[in-house]
Parts: sequence; C-alpha cells; structure tokens
Amino acid sequence: MNTDILQHMERHFGPVHEQALVEIAPTLNVAVNVILPTTAQDSIILFTTGMSDHAQAVPEGHEEYRYTGLFIRLPAGWPMDDAALNNPNNFWPFEWLRRIAAYPLQNQTWLGGPYTIIANDEPPKPLAPNTRLSCLLLLRERGEEGTIECADGRQIILYSIIPLYAEERDLEVTGGLRELLTKFHAQNISMTVDAARPSVVSPATRPPLPASTPVPAANPFALSAPAVPMPAEPPAQRIPPDRGGAPTGSPKRSTLFWVVIAGIACGVILLILIVVAGVGFVIRTRALHQAQARTEELRRMTTPPTISSGMPQNSPSPESSAPPTWVPIYPGLARPPHFFRKDENGTVKGRANFDTPDSMEKVKEFFETQLKADGFEITNDKSKVRLLQSAEIDARKEAGKRAIHVTIHGSKAKTVVLETFEGSG
Repeated sequence: MNTDILQHMERHFGPVHEQALVEIAPTLNVAVNVILPTTAQDSIILFTTGMSDHAQAVPEGHEEYRYTGLFIRLPAGWPMDDAALNNPNNFWPFEWLRRIAAYPLQNQTWLGGPYTIIANDEPPKPLAPNTRLSCLLLLRERGEEGTIECADGRQIILYSIIPLYAEERDLEVTGGLRELLTKFHAQNISMTVDAARPSVVSPATRPPLPASTPVPAANPFALSAPAVPMPAEPPAQRIPPDRGGAPTGSPKRSTLFWVVIAGIACGVILLILIVVAGVGFVIRTRALHQAQARTEELRRMTTPPTISSGMPQNSPSPESSAPPTWVPIYPGLARPPHFFRKDENGTVKGRANFDTPDSMEKVKEFFETQLKADGFEITNDKSKVRLLQSAEIDARKEAGKRAIHVTIHGSKAKTVVLETFEGSG
C-alpha cells in the first residue's frame, strides 16, 4: 500500500526525496516523507505512509474513511536540516503529523469524516514559540489528489492540514466551514503554512507573537468545549472574641451574642445558596456545551466541505443529492437542508440534516403524523427530557424494504434533525 501512496504523491505533487524519510511512530510503522519544491508547485510537501495500513474504527455509514493519510504544505524556505529540526519552531509539523497519525490507531477511533479541527489543548496554546497559530484544520483534499486507489482494492482518503488561529476555530464553530473558507479565499490566504500570516477574523494587523514558552506535551485532541470553572467561595470570616466591658450574662453581651450567631447563620445560608447556584450553573452549562458539540458534530458529519487547489467551490446541486420522495422533510426550516445520497443496485441510502426554530415537540409530532400517513410502521418512538431534550423515531415500510431513522435534538434556540434513510428508490 505504501507503494501506491508514493506513486500517487509523485504523480500529483512531484518526486519523493529518497533520503527524507523520518519514522514518526515506530510501533505502527508510520513515517513522514518529503517532496521538495518543483516547477509545478513551490511548496515542500510532508506526507505520511503506513498510517493507512491500519483500518480506523469508523461508525456505520462512513466506511470510506477507514483508511486515511495526512499531508501538509510548508514554504519552500522551511529549514529541513538536522540542526534546524531540533528547534521547535521548525519541527512542529513533524510532531503534529506523528500525533494525529497515531491517535485514531492507538485509541480505536477515527478522524471524523470530511473535516475536523484539532486544538492544542483547551484553551488552545500556540503550536510553536514563534507563532500564535494554535489549531489544525484537517480537510479532505478534493479532486483526484485527495483519493488514492490501491492495487488491493482499498481506497485511501487524504487530509490536508491547515493551521488556524483560535478565533478562526471559533468562527468555524459559529458560522460553519464554508464561512471560514470564504474568508480565506477573500483574503488570499494560502494553504501553505505561514507562521505569521494575518488572521481572517481580524485581518487589519498581523497577530503578535506569543512569549517564547515551550509547547506543552498534553493530549492535543481537546475537541470539546471547556468546562466552566466553579465560582470561588467567599473567604470565611473569623469573629473576634467579645472584649467589651459588659459583665457575663448582662443584656448587652447577650444581645451581641445572638446578633453574632444570627450573622453566622445568615452567612452559612448565603454560602450554601451560592454553592448550589454555582453547581447548577456548571451542570447546565456543561450540558449545553455537550448539546452544542453534538449539534455541531451532526452538522459536520452531514455537510462535506468543498475545496480544490486550496479554494472553496460551489456545493453540488440539490437535485444530485436530494432524498427520494418517500422521505419526509420538515417544512419550517431556518435554512436550506443538507443532503447526502448514494444510489447503488436499485437501492438508495443517505441522510438529511437541517434545523428549525420550532420546538422539538412540534417537529416530532410532524414526523410521527407524516410517516403514518405515508404508510410507515413506527417501530421505535421515544423521547428523553432531562436538562436537554432529544427524541428518536424508527419507521419501516413494505416489509422493511424502506427504512427511516430520525434523531431530534432540542434546545431553546433551535431544533436539529438528522434523518437517515435506506430503501428502494
């Protein structure tokens, strides 16, 4: 399989440097190879071999991502000698290729579909002392360059690695990948690494370099939202002993004693209320972050990015990926839905992803009513109502020849729906 990768990279990017082979994960036989600049392309290309020898643990329906490889574009003047690579400012691309290549294989997971973003800790820390770049976008390379057809029938998907600033990562979370890539295109940001490039979020000035501190060796795959810190408790107050001149048992001392006791009791009650409110705030905020992460994951899994030669392109026409007519789509959508469809041997399968400002109960009622009206038998219909709302509906028709599964997540702001389908067209 490594031969297939080398031939593919040479055909599309240039000859592989025979002496430039660095073993980055010996136990997995994963290595990084180097392609030097040519007349056709002016970047240094680092790419992995050996990573695709091991199948990743992908979920059902995403089998095409079982075998993957990585590559990153460096500027032509990037120092590559042994002495230069002892400097973390020059070595970090090799280090992150190693981390990313080893992670899914050592943890029985996968890289997450058409694209994903990896942060260097949370909150993100710089990838090297000489840059403020702190996150990495793994983006499936489009076109012929992005897919390797191996002689043994296996298919390898290539991810291009593009460094991001933390605010660019946040822009993708709130506005989506298409908005981020549109800003890259509008501001002529190259896919080749530039440690001091301007941020597309605030392009007026180039970002300042951070203090020269070493990059921590913590687990880099911090993809979830940060936990909200527990509010600090107010310091306990010490009550000084009564040093007044009133004799013990006098009305003055007795009154002062009960005033002090009442003050302590009020302070304890207030402290308990603060702690309870803080704990409730943390629990609800974490649950909200988890829901947002799940919602974002649904959107990522169902909205494949489009990029060719480092620039975003138009998405496929709706007709090419729209679901069959027997798949119900909710009418009150906040924006056009995203579809994926695959037709094979008379069977069509795929998924639809969309969101709406309507309540989860209203969306769930629509699918229950519409599926029954279309002749489907609902075999599973359940809801979960805790801090967050979710529901699932399974329906079959024609003795199982057509099947629909609907997952619904509800929040105060919107309701997100993922609908998968399979059956005769």
